[in-house]
Amino acid sequence: MEFGVFYQLPCSEDQSPSQRYSDTIAQSQLADELGFDSVWLAELHFNPEFSIMSAPLLVASAIAQTT
Repeated sequence: MEFGVFYQLPCSEDQSPSQRYSDTIAQSQLADELGFDSVWLAELHFNPEFSIMSAPLLVASAIAQTT
């Protein structure tokens, strides 16, 4: 059995998008260290309360640099 993490990237009003992306990369690094097998990224547009990620391949590239 394989386990992974799934991100939609909601961003609250008190959190900057930059900090949200940094937190996601850090969480992905931790998931890798803990032995998780994959990271799943949702592609959603125009609703920052639900997700700020409109380009998951760019986020995946940033995560791949550190895991």
